Formats: sequence, structure tokens, C-alpha cells
Amino acid sequence: MVHSSDLIIIRLAVTQSISSYCYPSCRFPDQHIMTSFCVLGMRPITFLDHDELEEWGNASIDSLVSHFGVPQIHEYKDSNKEVHKSVSPAVIDGEKTKEEWRNIKQVVKAQGYPRYSTSQLWGLIKQYHSDQFPNLITLATLALTHPVHTSDCERAFSAQNLVTTPLRNRLSAEHCDQLMRVMIQGETLSNFDFIDALKDWRAAKARAIFSFKLK
Repeated sequence: MVHSSDLIIIRLAVTQSISSYCYPSCRFPDQHIMTSFCVLGMRPITFLDHDELEEWGNASIDSLVSHFGVPQIHEYKDSNKEVHKSVSPAVIDGEKTKEEWRNIKQVVKAQGYPRYSTSQLWGLIKQYHSDQFPNLITLATLALTHPVHTSDCERAFSAQNLVTTPLRNRLSAEHCDQLMRVMIQGETLSNFDFIDALKDWRAAKARAIFSFKLK
């Protein structure tokens, strides 16, 4: 029998474990690393003269290089609570990244690439300059894929609660995932073609409902 005090301890342990995984501040104790990604938008470079452009953003790039440009050591415990260490290799080459940064500011300013959208800017850089700036493209990919808020997670949990009801609590993980994708990313009911969906559903396999014949 589990006592209430044990349940409280278990609940706290689970909560702390989830928090350490979900919140960027726990995975990145130095918040400056997260804010340093903003420099990749290169918004103000149009208004900088040559000397200002040379210095602009260097501190932020140094912060990113100090984290992603060196191997990272991770500690974890196995089922026997023994501590083990693993090493992740550096994601980027630090010195080459700094050199790329010095060059890319000149390229973006000279080419007049639009900078109102970070994803569009780096899409252009990847399309036309992928060989020149591979390390910075890696950093941009990290910046664009990293969640900056929890609204997506909260939206997914809300969708899961609507899909997995007490009457549908035996859905497989795969089926639940498919239904959640339809709910979050699918067409609205006004644009959904039920006839085509029914045809696809019927063609997938033999359906008992279509085997009955009216007398």
C-alpha cells in the first residue's frame, strides 16, 4: 500500500524531472545563450557604418560558440543509480564560425537581403551561400527549431484531452497521434471533403458495414 507521503515525494520527483526537461532555463542555465540567437536576425546592419558593422554581434556569437563550439559532458543515472558520463561533440567549429560571422554581415548588407523574417533570410543564405557559411547555417537551424514558448505543448495537450476521452481510452499511440495531427493541422470542417475521406477509408480494407445487403 502506498502512503500519501510517498505519493507526495513521487509527485515532486516527477514534476522536477519534467521541469528540467521542458524549461530552457534548466537546459541552458546561462540565459544569455538563448538571447544570443537573436543576433542571427541581423536587423540593424543597414544602419551601421563599416567600423560598427565589424563589432556588431560579436559578443553574441562568442556566447553561442562557447556553448555549441565545444564538446558537452552529460551525466545520467542508470536503473541502479550509478552515475555515467557521455560526451557530445561540438556542433560547430568555433573559429570558422567567427570568421563566417565577419563575412556574412558584409554579404547580407551588400546583397540587401530582407531581414523582416529570420527564416526567410536564412533560407536565402542556405540557398545561395551554403558552402560559405555552414557553421552559421547550423546555428540558424538550431535557432529556428528551438521552441521559444510552451504554447505548442499546451495546444497539443488540449488536443490530446479532446481526442482521448473516457470512451476512447484504448486508442493506440499511433492512432492518437494521427487524430491529434488532424485536429491541430487539418482542414476546417467547412473545407473537409467527407466523400473523399469515406472513399479512402472504405478502400483501406474490407469494411463489415459495407457487406450487409438490404432485403
